[in-house]
Amino acid sequence: MPVAPRFLDHYRKADRIMLGLIWL
Repeated sequence: MPVAPRFLDHYRKADRIMLGLIWL
């Protein structure tokens, strides 16, 4: 089941934001 690169990019950005909030 291939995943759309657009979704992956969005997920990566969201993950970075979540990590940033946690570290804050």
